Amino acid sequence: MLTWQKLAAVTLCVALCISCQNQTKSTAELLAASFVTAGKLPIDLIAPVEGQTTTSRSTSFSWSERVPSYQVELARDSAFSQIILSKKTTSSSYVLQSVDLATGVTLANGTYYWRVRIPGVTNSLQSKTGSFYMQYIPEPGSSNVGLIYVNKNSSASSQNGSRENPYKTIQSAIAAADALRDGDRSIAMAVRVAQGTYAEDITLLAGISIYGGYSTSVVDSAGEWSRSISSYVTTINGVTSRAIRGGSDISIAYRETTVMDGFTVNGVYSNDTWVVNLYQASPTIANNSFNGGSAVNGTTYGIQATFGSPIIRSNSITLSSGGLNATGIALTSVSGATIEQNLISDSASSGCYGMDITSGINLKIYNNQILNYGCFSFDTVGIELKASSGEIAGNTIYGGAPSGNGERTSVRMKTGSSVSIFNNIMYSAPGGGTGSKFCISEATTGNNPIAVKNNDLFGCATALYYDADNGCPGPSANCTTIGAVNALNASIYSGNVNIDNAGNQLFVNEASYDLRIKSTGSVCDVRAGGLNLSILATDRFGTIRTSTAGCVPSNGGGGFSIGAHENDG
Repeated sequence: MLTWQKLAAVTLCVALCISCQNQTKSTAELLAASFVTAGKLPIDLIAPVEGQTTTSRSTSFSWSERVPSYQVELARDSAFSQIILSKKTTSSSYVLQSVDLATGVTLANGTYYWRVRIPGVTNSLQSKTGSFYMQYIPEPGSSNVGLIYVNKNSSASSQNGSRENPYKTIQSAIAAADALRDGDRSIAMAVRVAQGTYAEDITLLAGISIYGGYSTSVVDSAGEWSRSISSYVTTINGVTSRAIRGGSDISIAYRETTVMDGFTVNGVYSNDTWVVNLYQASPTIANNSFNGGSAVNGTTYGIQATFGSPIIRSNSITLSSGGLNATGIALTSVSGATIEQNLISDSASSGCYGMDITSGINLKIYNNQILNYGCFSFDTVGIELKASSGEIAGNTIYGGAPSGNGERTSVRMKTGSSVSIFNNIMYSAPGGGTGSKFCISEATTGNNPIAVKNNDLFGCATALYYDADNGCPGPSANCTTIGAVNALNASIYSGNVNIDNAGNQLFVNEASYDLRIKSTGSVCDVRAGGLNLSILATDRFGTIRTSTAGCVPSNGGGGFSIGAHENDG
């Protein structure tokens, strides 16, 4: 407590000091402490320099030294009506600390204003106001995400990744995001890309996600870009045979924080082409449209993944190859990969594979629609499995219209594959061509499935099921009736039906490949004949699968629809 005795002593000391300097000060001058700053120049701001970009993890302030005590102030507006930090210090420098922020304040991307003055002095030598752009960088392992912006049509003269000064290429933004976090993959960053066409190849990096479909002109109250993938199309035109790449840095630990979402990507014209090529990479690839370039003498791939454990979800993959083959998704030696809710459309002068999988372990293949059409010679296969295991459930697979001498098969198992096959629609168009037409084929012995239950198999002229172990009663191990399929082994084969689209009773519009199931009609065993499985709680469009009122399936189904779609047609 400042007693009158202490106050008198302080006053006496000040008076003596002033007397020693042959100066005379009034009481008002003493109270204002103006003599402390008399004759001194205002404070000069040194760093950050005007317009500099800093990060929330490494923002340091420094200024010219004038006296032993200073007050640093930080605000979001140049008028300092919203001061978010007021910090006293005896040094001529200060490192930003989140604990010093005003209550309830969190740092975010944006322009900030700062100044320095001397506290408790009327003539405070207050500096001019400085400004800088702060890039928010979350703490390692945090659930928060740092944001970087890209707009190829920006007219800004400088680029710092802000909405006002975005980068103009996607890859430069990815590199900048990695530099800002000092290469620390545990710090999640996201790159938001405005609509437009970007001619570049992209290499994904662990912990950095890229999102397309943003508008720079339609913004919210905070100035944030609005997003609609369909309205604000963001297109990447690849420039080499591999438009999108991902490598071993994207381990499964970064699968949720390394996302590619919301782009239209076009491949190039080359011998072999890949729209997406992943090697030992486990990103999440979702909500994109991939258009394969034309392969001159080789194969066009939508997505190829070798090793790793990617999630491939809700993409549209369209391949039209003038070369030999077209493969929507090719997987080799992957483990635990999830392939769900995709639309794959293939056509080629030779062979077509919706999915071609070799040595896949514990695969989850759910709710996909695969269309093999316009494939003229060689084999056309919806899902080819070689030495692979997992679940194939809730898919609609069109094995193709017979043409040429190739085999037409919805699911073909080879080389010791062992999978469970539930709730799928598998069919091909009748007639034409000289090759075999199967809905499901055990191409060689030793490929016995774990389960084949509650599938709709039709239109496969050679056999609904080919059993290489000679379990079928038909010629050449062919099960030509659904009764023969279900009679193979009751514990493995059951609930399968043979309901075709005669009279357009099944699909909304097969001619235009709208293969949603009609919500009314005489196809109760398809509308409600699927097993009630938690893995199929929603369909390809995310619609919740529900039991169909008044529909009691005859195949022992649990109420879920068979195929990739709920009764939404």
